[in-house]
Amino acid sequence: MSAFAPFKTLVYKRCGLHLEGLAEARLLRAVTSLQAITELTSEPALFDQFVSHLTVNETYFCREPDALNWLVNTYLPERLATEEPPLSIFSAGCSSGEEPYSVAMMLFERFGERAKTLFTLTGGDLDHQILAKARQAVYSGMAFRALSPAFKERYFSPYKRQ
Repeated sequence: MSAFAPFKTLVYKRCGLHLEGLAEARLLRAVTSLQAITELTSEPALFDQFVSHLTVNETYFCREPDALNWLVNTYLPERLATEEPPLSIFSAGCSSGEEPYSVAMMLFERFGERAKTLFTLTGGDLDHQILAKARQAVYSGMAFRALSPAFKERYFSPYKRQ
């Protein structure tokens, strides 16, 4: 039995995250960086910090174009033909928000302003720290690597720190 079995069990019970195989290296780094914290199991903010060390958070806009096109051009129109809007869309494991924002942009491309009344879109993630970044909606560099310059210009404007 691994010395980290109690942490694996705790993380699985609290958020359903399996930490086997390659994820064990992330667990080791997370435990090492938080070893001085003794209240990890009972303090929610500390546990959130711990989970933040375990999640991957690899994302960028329009990361899965085939899936986005299928969702927006096939699946959702079929659902709209049989169900009353608004249809609810949930982006699980949305990290810093690029996936749900990608869905929103594709919905606007396909449905225009009607998208606002046809759909509700929510993103969620186990990592509360990365969700705070998603709420800010400030992106740079590699987040845009799959977007054409025209698409980027249509949906984004430069951020000016105040």
